Amino acid sequence: MVFEKVQKSSLTDRVTNKIYEKIVSGEIAPGERLPSETELSEQLGVGRPAIREAINRLIGLGLVMRGDYTMIVAPNSAMSARAGLTPLFLEKWEGRDLYQARILIEEDLVELVIENATATDLERLRSINAKMIEKHMSERSYYDVDMEFHACLAEISGNQIMVEISRIVNDMFQRYKPQVEQLYEVQHATYHDHELLIQAIENSDLAEARIIIQRSFTGSEKALKDFTDQ
Repeated sequence: MVFEKVQKSSLTDRVTNKIYEKIVSGEIAPGERLPSETELSEQLGVGRPAIREAINRLIGLGLVMRGDYTMIVAPNSAMSARAGLTPLFLEKWEGRDLYQARILIEEDLVELVIENATATDLERLRSINAKMIEKHMSERSYYDVDMEFHACLAEISGNQIMVEISRIVNDMFQRYKPQVEQLYEVQHATYHDHELLIQAIENSDLAEARIIIQRSFTGSEKALKDFTDQ
């Protein structure tokens, strides 16, 4: 298989689209091995970091899986449910739209969390949140811990549709990861908001929980906008 070279602008988006097109067209069959990073880099004429980021994005979408020392296209059964939604993830959604969606989803989600959360669930949330202030944690892992926390909230809700909706929106937010990783001042604010949210859930205080969610996402959105406007 041969990939055409891409222009050296918006590299990750362009590379992701190139590989995506090969997958959905069937040119790379389900279960087939993808070319190595080096091979893709040579064929597409871009550096390996862009290849790696594109592959990670496709893994997040469920279209590519890690094999033994290689990457393979997901089987039909795993890919069919995600392939139709993939163009949504490849669009350049405005951060404002994604933040609004996350607020709306979590304000409803937290009501189910309050109804279903056990003491073990609350301890799990606290354990995840504690990772944010561990001395060995890098700013780069902050984003992943934050996503893990919100995924845990969705899981505690017990509603599988809400779990999937939350995961889709969070996957769409993935394109802002490089910028979010540099919002160092947001890290401790997020940790603090998470602690307050856990307390509100424990107290079954839905109104307070929604206020915290609104404040946390709004603050993060403003920090991201200020950073990108620099």
